[in-house]
Amino acid sequence: MKLVLAKDVRFRRILQQGVLIRQAAGEALGINGVGARILQLLVEGRSVPEIVSLLTGEFDVEKRILKEDTNRFVEELLELGVLEPAPGETA
Repeated sequence: MKLVLAKDVRFRRILQQGVLIRQAAGEALGINGVGARILQLLVEGRSVPEIVSLLTGEFDVEKRILKEDTNRFVEELLELGVLEPAPGETA
C-alpha cells in the first residue's frame, strides 16, 4: 500500500534529521535520521516493502528488525493522522 502525507502535514529534512509540521494541530515533531529517511521515501511514492529493501542496503541491521521497526513507525504515523493511504489505496 502506498501512503502519503495528510493534507495538513508538511515534512522537511534538515541535515540528517526531519521536521513534521501538523498544521491543523499546531504541532511540530522532530524526527531522527532513520525516520526522516523513511518519510522521504514515502513522499517519493515508495511502498513500505520497497523502503525496507532500500534501507537494508543503507543501514547495518537485520532485515527482520528493520521491517518490524519500519512497520511500527508507519503505524504510529497513521494513528497520529500524519500519513494516510494514497488516492485509490485502502487501509
